[in-house]
Amino acid sequence: MNRELSQSVIWIHAVSVGEVNAAVPLILALKRQYAGFAIVVTTTTPTGADAVTRQLGNGVTHLFFPLDAPRFLDRFIERIRPSALIVMETEIWPNLFARCQHQHIPVMLANARLSSRSFTKYQMLGRLMAETLAQVSAIAAQDEKDAERFIALGASREITQAIGSLKFDAAFPPSLKEKAQAFRRHLGATRLIFMAGSTRAGEEPLVLEAYRRMRREFPSLLLVLAPRHPDRVADIVSLISRDGLVAVRRSSEQTCTNDTNVYLLDTLGELTAFYAASDVVFVGGSLVPKGSHNVIEPAALGKPVLVGPNIDNFRDACTRLSAAGGLQIVANGDELYDAARRLLADADRRDAVGEFARQVVAQNRGSTDRLLAMIGKVLRPLSSVNEASSESF
Repeated sequence: MNRELSQSVIWIHAVSVGEVNAAVPLILALKRQYAGFAIVVTTTTPTGADAVTRQLGNGVTHLFFPLDAPRFLDRFIERIRPSALIVMETEIWPNLFARCQHQHIPVMLANARLSSRSFTKYQMLGRLMAETLAQVSAIAAQDEKDAERFIALGASREITQAIGSLKFDAAFPPSLKEKAQAFRRHLGATRLIFMAGSTRAGEEPLVLEAYRRMRREFPSLLLVLAPRHPDRVADIVSLISRDGLVAVRRSSEQTCTNDTNVYLLDTLGELTAFYAASDVVFVGGSLVPKGSHNVIEPAALGKPVLVGPNIDNFRDACTRLSAAGGLQIVANGDELYDAARRLLADADRRDAVGEFARQVVAQNRGSTDRLLAMIGKVLRPLSSVNEASSESF
């Protein structure tokens, strides 16, 4: 990689798809506000890399994250020469932060969160964690509880601020509505659609059982099932077939007919559009102890949202949505069935709950601007870079 050294680089590390999605509004804002800086985004997973390419194209440079060892880190840092590093969410790397401090590169944690499980794990590291966080220039936490956990681990209160979740600021492309309408026609324009998104191992049997029970009242109901990891699809197909249900895989490009019971979304990058095409949404990773996946996305689309009790990753968002009536927390498969059945049976209630959810998202936007203000304090000494400078990788 060759780069004109007159141009500064902002390095953003987003481990995988969820972190990339959260980073996109920030990256777009940085490109507008700091046009003289190049943006390098690192991920650790191929799916994260795909998300960067799909959403940001040639507007940024994607590289895979190096091994967290001094020799590899020094080589990588020398390669891109970053002026600052912004790390998304819960990625705390002692060697990385130490090497950045050694080379006078400020480090920020953005959209930072600490689940109770992560907090307990990091507490065991004691002094190492305190020393690592002492090397951070700013921490933009998602909520007050996250902020207090970082401070309890040793972060300075002066640099730690709760600004809300960047996921509230996610913007949908203008083409999304048209794409969702096309999916709806493909799935069956007159059919009710119950979608289970980002499901994890152990959740599909619960979802399928709830679906079978719902079909007694809604015989034409279609289940759109989107596992978090598509490489588990073969096992899920076996579960579906064992129960005598007819499934169609998205990747097969087969037609979804009236005889199709389960539409298996085994492709990447289409979750949002299928959320938009559905009537009721369950967000996975929550009926098993994974902390839930992104409940804000379907809420922003005006969909009634159901989620299990394991919500540590989206605790604040779930609390806000639930209090406003836009989301319901279900304890188990029986409650999932009952809550989904009630929503499917009442179109007016579905619309009202979905609107409550949409309003909560709208009311909580603005985290990106607050984060940019924090970033500005770190980048201000660097932002006098020649706006006309260019780069080639």
